[in-house]
Parts: sequence; C-alpha cells; structure tokens
Amino acid sequence: MKFDILKFVFDICKIKQQHFSIAIKMKPISVQTKDNWKLVVVFDNQVSKELDCAALLQYPAFAPLKDEQLFKKAFIDHNTVCWPGNLDLNPDWVLA
Repeated sequence: MKFDILKFVFDICKIKQQHFSIAIKMKPISVQTKDNWKLVVVFDNQVSKELDCAALLQYPAFAPLKDEQLFKKAFIDHNTVCWPGNLDLNPDWVLA
C-alpha cells in the first residue's frame, strides 16, 4: 500500500515537473489589446493565447486598468504583460 502511494506521488511530481519545464520555455514576445479587457499574447514558440482580464478589474491593484486608454498601453517586459505605473500580471497566470 505504501509503495502505491509513493509511486502515485512520484508520478504526480514528475508530471508537474514536465509541465513546469514546458511552461518555463515559453516566453511572451508580444501583446495585443482587444475590446472588453481582453489580451492576445504571442509566445516565442508562436503560440498565441487570449486572456480575459475583466475579472481582474475588481481588485484594487488593477483598478487603474478600468481606464481603457491605460489598458491599451499593455507591453511585454520581464516575461510578462505590463502597463505603465508598475502594473503587471503574474507570469504564471499568463502561462496558465
């Protein structure tokens, strides 16, 4: 019984490590803003992903992004999406 549990835990860790290894290799290289607080992020492997940021606006840290003109100034820096005023997204959220 103990062996089965340990094997299960090991397998889960191995899967997470593989996922992490794949994710760490993907780096965002460009971002395009869309209507309704959506972003399209393109990664260095040419995969693109749409992110819906509308739910983030309920948090005080992201409240400035309710200004559409500010939201449209999104850019890539330090492997994540950023905005003027020291606003940025958690890189893990961008990759998830």
